[in-house]
Amino acid sequence: MFLPYRYRVLLRELERKIESGEYESLRSVITEIEEEALAFFEKRISMAGLNAKRPLKSLLLGLFIYSLLEDLGYVRRLSPERLAVDFYEIVSRIGDMDVDIGAFKEDDIIEASLYASRIFSTCDETLVRRAVESIKLLAAFLEKTKVSDESSPLDIGRKFVLFMLKDAARALSLDLYEPKAPLFGYMLVLSRSGFSQNALESLRISLMSLPSGSQRIANNILLYLVYVLRVWRDHISFLHVPIDPPLSYLIDRLGLIRPLTLRRSVDYFDYKYVFLQKIAAKLFPSRPIMFALLKYLTFKYCKRRRPYCEECPLSFNCERYLT
Repeated sequence: MFLPYRYRVLLRELERKIESGEYESLRSVITEIEEEALAFFEKRISMAGLNAKRPLKSLLLGLFIYSLLEDLGYVRRLSPERLAVDFYEIVSRIGDMDVDIGAFKEDDIIEASLYASRIFSTCDETLVRRAVESIKLLAAFLEKTKVSDESSPLDIGRKFVLFMLKDAARALSLDLYEPKAPLFGYMLVLSRSGFSQNALESLRISLMSLPSGSQRIANNILLYLVYVLRVWRDHISFLHVPIDPPLSYLIDRLGLIRPLTLRRSVDYFDYKYVFLQKIAAKLFPSRPIMFALLKYLTFKYCKRRRPYCEECPLSFNCERYLT
């Protein structure tokens, strides 16, 4: 995507600072906390029974449901334990993903299971409906294509794009399809270009095109799958940084992209999304996803109600703390 002049100027300035060593301390801190942060996120999803021993199809569906709960849980400030309880409330009422993924295609059962959880019990009907359709479509794809543990991300992504264009486009009502129309257009371009993009792009776009999908949910699923659980580890360089509330909050507090802020949700086609992916690639050329580990510091130190600024390893770089 072509960045407007304002963003190109800011990016050149950040590149100059990176090259001059001004961000070396930030890079060092992220590198030092990498293993600790990965262990934290692995423990977080393992509470919901999601680990590398599960079949790939179960991981994809389970991580979608978990990431959806996590995305809604940010605003409610729910603990990992609470998220795990809600995950079990939903999944156990629908069925066993490892044995019968087809059970996750039943509208009434999915809806009743979602409402049984604390998070979805307070959500409006439209949001629940989007979640029901998303889970149903993803389960239908995984069952139809018979995804196995040996499936490559490129193969799954290619088949997922074709499924969304042929099956999902017909199944979705107009009010669910219209907000995703730009993504369906992009998937059409991908299919006609022979899926020449990187190995994860087709899978990322397909997950985003689900009614409840977003760049936050899709990129978090791939972060957990590839970076944390080390599935498809050879494709780690193709991961995008999920621009979600924990990361946005810390970026704004540090003042990393001043005068820009991330106070509102960032969409995949937003200039800020592209801008931040480019910053991540400049800081960590071989593994831009390392930039996402900043949100671990949000969970550990940068709490909204009671931040532990003196203990945070980035306090010397924090604009909010220093002012």
